[in-house]
Amino acid sequence: MREADSSNNSFKTILWLSVALLVLTGRVVSDVIALASGSFDSTISSAIRVLLGFAFIACTGFIVWGYAQVHAYRSRRDFAKDFTRLLVLLFVAVLPFGDGGNPTGISEVLFANILGAERIFCALFMVVFLYRALNLQRTSQTRRYTRVIIIGTVGAFVTALISEATHVNTFRVLILLLCAVLAIIMYLAVKRRTWVHLLSAKEKRTLLLLTFVGMILGIVSMAFSWSHTSELYISLREATYGFQVVMAYASTFLTIFCERVFWTTLFSLPNSSMIERRTFEFSSVAYLNRIAAESTDIEKLYATVTSLAMQATRGSAAWSFSLDQQSGVQVRSQERLNVKQIQALNDADVVAEFAATLVQPVNIEYMAEHPTFRYLSRSVESFAQSMIIAPLRSGRDFVGAIIVTHAQPFSFETDDVQAVSAFASSASVAIENARLVEDSLEKERYHKELLVGREIQRKLLPQTNPQFDKYEIFASSAPALEVGGDYYDFYHLADGSPCVLIADVSGKGISAAFYMAKLKGVAIALARHATTAQQLVEDINATLFGTMERQMYITMMAVHLGSNGHMSIVRAGHTPALLVRPGGTSVIKPRGLGVGLAKPEFFRTCIQTEQYTLRTDEALLLFTDGINEARNHQEEEFGLERLESIVQDVTTQRGASAESISQKVMHDVLAFSNHAMQHDDMTLIVIRRAP
Repeated sequence: MREADSSNNSFKTILWLSVALLVLTGRVVSDVIALASGSFDSTISSAIRVLLGFAFIACTGFIVWGYAQVHAYRSRRDFAKDFTRLLVLLFVAVLPFGDGGNPTGISEVLFANILGAERIFCALFMVVFLYRALNLQRTSQTRRYTRVIIIGTVGAFVTALISEATHVNTFRVLILLLCAVLAIIMYLAVKRRTWVHLLSAKEKRTLLLLTFVGMILGIVSMAFSWSHTSELYISLREATYGFQVVMAYASTFLTIFCERVFWTTLFSLPNSSMIERRTFEFSSVAYLNRIAAESTDIEKLYATVTSLAMQATRGSAAWSFSLDQQSGVQVRSQERLNVKQIQALNDADVVAEFAATLVQPVNIEYMAEHPTFRYLSRSVESFAQSMIIAPLRSGRDFVGAIIVTHAQPFSFETDDVQAVSAFASSASVAIENARLVEDSLEKERYHKELLVGREIQRKLLPQTNPQFDKYEIFASSAPALEVGGDYYDFYHLADGSPCVLIADVSGKGISAAFYMAKLKGVAIALARHATTAQQLVEDINATLFGTMERQMYITMMAVHLGSNGHMSIVRAGHTPALLVRPGGTSVIKPRGLGVGLAKPEFFRTCIQTEQYTLRTDEALLLFTDGINEARNHQEEEFGLERLESIVQDVTTQRGASAESISQKVMHDVLAFSNHAMQHDDMTLIVIRRAP
């Protein structure tokens, strides 16, 4: 459909171009005849020129608009190309060609008409470019602003025609006042410039140059268009009466647009490297998780995470190793380091032994001053004077490390350590998952899914309950005979506030556990950048969408806990939560769609946040469908109503704690099932407000 529309627009553009050339040719012929007959300044000749000028303006307008329809801005590069074309056209338009007098020969007639046509085309191209630029990053008021500007410009053109006909100076004053009003509106229209901050440093430098040149040419064109003695003014006036006003208005608007974008670009330029870095980190984590989802090749995973860690930190070199009881330290990947250099750096396994003691990545700012690595500094100073060591762990077990080095001391910042930490967290999960998959290939399918899946699930879930200020939280999980996809974890968001996440991956067995591992890596990486629970869930969907199998999706619920008991609850298709209060139990069911089912743009429109306050002696229950859908031998479901009754009774008891509530619920569910085989995990998180 789009190809058909594009072809249709291209045909119309060519048609109008042909008509415009015919009109221009007709005007040249008319001027030559008038010049030969000595009637160039006669009323009839002037009227013919004006009519043909109007016809040419109309044709050119259709040509420019058709061009805009065919060449839509699909990327920043398209915008930059059109901007460059406009500046070239404007540069040619302001060149001091033409003496303003009547032509004396055929060559002068031809040159004057071609020059006038170029300047008309430039003015109209400028108007359409500004219209497209404003609508590219528009606000709710953009359409209203552009409509007023276009109507005002057309009104100024008509007023200029009346002024030419009546020679009344009052109209000229009115044109200037209208220009001032429209200039203010244009200033307001160029409001949304946040897109500039997202450009790379190279793109910002290009935009800075374009807007600076645009300001200069805009000012020159504006000055010439208002000056009655300039070649530009006389050429446009001779081409068509009053059109010099359109050029003056368009030049004014272009100058304002370039000025606003120029200063925004200039002031955001110092932050470009940081934005590029954050973008690279985010895309790298997403890429790493995609590699983990698509491949179980451990060597590829090690190579990928080693390369990404070096690029993110701008290190000189990097290497990674694994550690197991059978083969000991085994180098898995290396970047810009040879075997001898790695051996010198890991003399007597000093790096491996030091990494095994770490829980979080550490920055060795200057090896010559570090007590552990001081004796190595002289032998490795040519390629490693500072380094970051990031341990890779499977649960509590140390399985390897990523090491990034730099040839200069004090070369790494805190952000570098955080970036490597994100990669290491994702890599740990991905590598452990890959290792488990490799180990399971020798076992039969059912046994493999049962044992390996449970092992993954156990290692992914928190080993202890969190200690959040002013909250008491207790989580419990009972695995089913078949390994499900229940997952929960606790995070601190960007502002340090706590967030609780519970999720359920569709499907069973190794596939569900695999996506649990993927979800954990993504959530760990994204939580430290998110400011709200909704942003965290939206970012998780944006990262996972397109990387999951078609039949797979994840339901989840995230609870952002405030210091005063305020809770922001987001639900992505998950089982409803229960808010237990002395007066009764409420079902919390915010609108939301499962993660992985919709593109990020549509997903954002489907999800919402609901606000609640948790008071003392009240409780919030988060659970997976294994709780309310638990069955007994008669295939009866436990049900939500029975669950509400139990939690209402136990919560209102004096001295009830999050742990006692959880134990009571799990006990009653298991008693109801009476040892009947369950096909889904049962996970329960109880949150109480600490007294």
